[in-house]
Order: sequence, then structure tokens, then C-alpha cells
Amino acid sequence: MRRKAKAGPRNDRARVFLSHSVRDARYATALTKALSRRGLKVWSFGTSVRAGDSWLRQVDNALRSVDLCVVLLSDESVNSRSVNFEMGAMIGRGKKVVPVYLSPGARRRAPAPIEAFQGVLAEHLTPVVAAEKVARAIERAAA
Repeated sequence: MRRKAKAGPRNDRARVFLSHSVRDARYATALTKALSRRGLKVWSFGTSVRAGDSWLRQVDNALRSVDLCVVLLSDESVNSRSVNFEMGAMIGRGKKVVPVYLSPGARRRAPAPIEAFQGVLAEHLTPVVAAEKVARAIERAAA
């Protein structure tokens, strides 16, 4: 007699696209690790694109395959062409987006389409604590 596999939490193995500025790479890497420990499969430019890869093709493939997008918004990233490109692609594909605000300035200057999504205020949070809040937001978004 076969046993049924026990169902995990709703965000178990959810595929997440993490968008961030190069200047926020350290925070993004720590957040990626913390989210992965919570059972999420995270795609991030810094850990997924290798030298010689077509970054545009890699981002396009990742956005097609993920369930949800997380965007780190800092004072630097709100002006980043690549982060803004990725946000536009996320929204254009109808993906659910969880903005993570790393500074009050980023929240005030976030592009209008992102303001439509409930975000996580992470200004004074470690990546581990932010990951807990993001994981809960992902569970709510998946419901």
C-alpha cells in the first residue's frame, strides 16, 4: 500500500523571480538563501545567469516559468533600467508581484504600477526576517 505524500505549505516549491539592483546584491543573495530554506525555488540574476549567457533570454525564460515575482526596491533600484524592465515584464505577463521596500525613499518613488501591489516594508529588517514576511505574502498571494 502506497502512502500519499504529505502536502507541504502553500509556498512549498513555489518558483519566485527576484529582481534587484546590482547595488543590492548582498541583500538579494541573503534573501534568496533565506527564501530557499523556506522551500521556495528562487531565480535571481546574480545566481542564475552565467558569463556568456544571453541575459535577456534567461530573464524571459525565468519570467515565463515562475509563479510570482519579488522586487527589491531601494533608492538605487527605482532608477535601475534593468529592474524597471523586469517590473514591466512581470506586470505585462500578469504575474503577482511582492515589492520589498528597503528604504522609505524607494517606497515614495516606486513606479506607479508597483504601487498597486501590497508590499513588505524591510527598511530595518535583516534578510532572514524579511524572508519570513515575504514567504507569508507569497502564501497570501497564492491563496
